[in-house]
Amino acid sequence: MAPELRDRMRALRRPVTAPKLHWADLQEPDRAKVVQVVAELRAEYLVVVGTPVDLRRQERARRKCLERMLEHLQSWNVGLYLLEQRTELLNKKDMNTVNAARQSRRITGSIRLEHVAPSTEPLAWVADVIAAVRARAKSGRKDYGELLQDKLVEDELDLL
Repeated sequence: MAPELRDRMRALRRPVTAPKLHWADLQEPDRAKVVQVVAELRAEYLVVVGTPVDLRRQERARRKCLERMLEHLQSWNVGLYLLEQRTELLNKKDMNTVNAARQSRRITGSIRLEHVAPSTEPLAWVADVIAAVRARAKSGRKDYGELLQDKLVEDELDLL
């Protein structure tokens, strides 16, 4: 499934020479095509959202959401979690979160986290699409959300 998805996502980039597909760069007709491709996949999509986010503590919020995401993925028997790379320091913080979750036995050693460059890994683009569709739905625009509603699992985490 992954090679086919990668090929399909690459074909949807606009312009096709762009290094990655990014929701904000797409026009509405192309957005509809992208969501349709994501909806057709034999997959479920997990969204963990932490609120409220104190802008001075965004890394804490990310860490808490990442911990919860790992717990869910482990319960789904996911072996590899691809996460869009950030800076070397911030990637290291993500890995520290994984290691701390293992040490506290919140997750076992069976799940791996791998940072990937969005310019080389089209699977990373799916997260951008899912996040954008969810944000649209939360703001009242449920057009694309209806295509994914049966595939979307949401976990809202209270960060207070």
